[in-house]
Amino acid sequence: GEHFGISKILAREPSRMPPTIRSMSQSHVPGLPLHSWTTEFSVGVSLSQMSVPGLEARFALLKVFNGLVQRVLPLVDLRMLEHKQEMAHMLARSKGLIFPHIKSELFNKTVSKSAEAGEAPHVTLNRGTHTADRRRKERTLFMQLMQHVDKNCCKLIKLTDKSGNKMSWVVSFEGEGGSDYGGLYRDSIREMSAELQCESTQGLQLFLPCPNQRFAAGSNQDKWLPNPSSRSEQHLNMYRFVGKLMGACVRANAPIELDFPGLVWKRIVGEECTFADIAAVDEAFGKDVEQLRGISSQDEWEQKGRTWRVRSLSGRMIDLVPGGRKVAVAWEERDAYMHDMVRLRLAECAAQVEAMKEGIQAVVPGIALPLFTWRELEVRVCGMPVIDVDKLEKLTNYENFSASARHPVAVMFWNVVRGMSDEDRGSLLAFTWGKRRMPAQNSGAQFKLRFTQGMGDSHMPVSHTCFFQLDLPNYSGEEVMREKLLYAIRCCSAIDNDSRAGGTLYESDDEGTRGEETQEDEDD
Repeated sequence: GEHFGISKILAREPSRMPPTIRSMSQSHVPGLPLHSWTTEFSVGVSLSQMSVPGLEARFALLKVFNGLVQRVLPLVDLRMLEHKQEMAHMLARSKGLIFPHIKSELFNKTVSKSAEAGEAPHVTLNRGTHTADRRRKERTLFMQLMQHVDKNCCKLIKLTDKSGNKMSWVVSFEGEGGSDYGGLYRDSIREMSAELQCESTQGLQLFLPCPNQRFAAGSNQDKWLPNPSSRSEQHLNMYRFVGKLMGACVRANAPIELDFPGLVWKRIVGEECTFADIAAVDEAFGKDVEQLRGISSQDEWEQKGRTWRVRSLSGRMIDLVPGGRKVAVAWEERDAYMHDMVRLRLAECAAQVEAMKEGIQAVVPGIALPLFTWRELEVRVCGMPVIDVDKLEKLTNYENFSASARHPVAVMFWNVVRGMSDEDRGSLLAFTWGKRRMPAQNSGAQFKLRFTQGMGDSHMPVSHTCFFQLDLPNYSGEEVMREKLLYAIRCCSAIDNDSRAGGTLYESDDEGTRGEETQEDEDD
């Protein structure tokens, strides 16, 4: 708060609330337990087992509680989160009971008050001839932007607004046409997220696929974790910049596609990580610990032949004590061994995540972040991971369609989209606005579907990523539309292919070339 000069909005020092309000406890709000930071709010009984009157009473109580919170929240000193007797701490513990719009209203106010006047920095980036997953570290867009920001001492707090599109930086791609009205900006974010989440040994190597992804086992196989081996000061500065990117995306309502598990998000919002968070991304580790816990005899334990070492998140074997690989774990030491196994796993990425948190708080005020659950923050930063076609349809404006959504071409379009795989739906969003995720709720983004009457089956669909717009020809049938649309979204990767031969791309003997690229999109 002090860093952004907005402490008066979020803090009262000392708190001037009446003692009866300051000391509100569980007894003052029957049925609304102030749950531990280590867990999500648990209702105890499945809602499906409750009667309709019981549900109505519960919801009425939640509304009363949130009405009180909404009135009291502006008076609470949120800097006192660590003090258990303070209202700030109690509210943070009850974060799962507070309606999201109440927290968002407070957070949006802090972000708005901390904004700086002026234009966002202009940056020229070179994508080269490689796709994001094959670029060398020094040629990634991430490193180019980081160097520009550091060199020019940019805070990524200023925003440029063009046609309703807010941008934390304005992009030009060398050798490519197009003016940035939001599309190039979002495309740069999408490419940087791809650079961060790839396994290339020549790339950034800041994040690794979680064990479940590597072993193709269990859930959360799409998640990535900070690399425990990347812990030098240079690496930590890079993690701080990842955090700055996340904060900048929150400011501009431009989701960044980062697939982190709760193990990461919980640390950022101040929730305690537990063994369950590790098991969620490493099923084999979780089963191993549970199996060890179930051993009831010394003979069975000794048959396991355990030594004082453990596999890390990256797959490396680490000694828990000096020379641990040669030291057997005694029966009497089994609890200490399992405790140390879990503790190591919980601490492996702590420094990297803390650096990311510092980066976020350098761009958006962090004083209100602990009021969000980790899932709420994930959606705020990354947008909705699941592409809900019904929600996308509700976000759609129609142009040149005589009967809007009932026009035959519009009906065909939504039938085609509903028949797509999740991967293709993500590609459709990337084709039309440069992001593979749905816009964050209340971001104001609108999908524009435009009918081009004079074009037919021989024409391709055209996107305008700056305006989240798709132009559809007057196709004769669903199969034709499906073929044309799938080709466009799967094969078009450049904003403007016409200028890519301008001689300004990286050229090197050790760099391969992309396959044929086609794009009928001009990012106006």
